[in-house]
Amino acid sequence: MNNEEKEKRKHGKQITDDTKRIADGMKQNKKRQKVYVVPRGSQFCRSGLGILRKGEVIP
Repeated sequence: MNNEEKEKRKHGKQITDDTKRIADGMKQNKKRQKVYVVPRGSQFCRSGLGILRKGEVIP
């Protein structure tokens, strides 16, 4: 195994460590994705919280 393969393995392990679980059970990478939690009552989501990604709009 050469150094390049070792680096790839290290990097792959690091990615799994960076993901975290949020309230609805989805996995997201905390470094790359900005998530907005918007309180909207029962119009948008049963729990009263909607999770928006950058650029999403509530109709």
